Amino acid sequence: ALATCGSEAPEQVVKPPAVESQDVSEGVFGAGDAIPLPKGERVLSISGLISNVNDDDESTLDVATLEKMSMVKLRVFEPFEKKEMVFEGVLMSELMKIIGADSSATEVHLTALDDYKIDGGPRRIIFPPDSDMARNTDMWIWNVDTMVVR
Repeated sequence: ALATCGSEAPEQVVKPPAVESQDVSEGVFGAGDAIPLPKGERVLSISGLISNVNDDDESTLDVATLEKMSMVKLRVFEPFEKKEMVFEGVLMSELMKIIGADSSATEVHLTALDDYKIDGGPRRIIFPPDSDMARNTDMWIWNVDTMVVR
């Protein structure tokens, strides 16, 4: 909402564009299925309040494993490039189901390869343009190395 005083016409409030979403694949495994140990380079480690682990007390994933999960394609406004872009990946909600995130968890702490840290949302987190997090460019973390579900 915009409150104005005076005789000038108020500025138009522009709504962010809707997210265009398309299912890419249903995936070959989901919640409750055993997560295989990486055969390729580990690209993501997830620990914390999770029950589906494959490496001591964490889940370690390679690209091939991530690609076996249900995938979507999203067209969103990318704030650094300042244009709409298309991204393909696993929805965070789906990833949390697969790793068995505990229902008591309230946040995910992320650390990128360059040691940048944020509490928010694997390799890159994309937000719907109408969400509060999309407006906070600090939340747009990429090259995520580790996630801790808390």
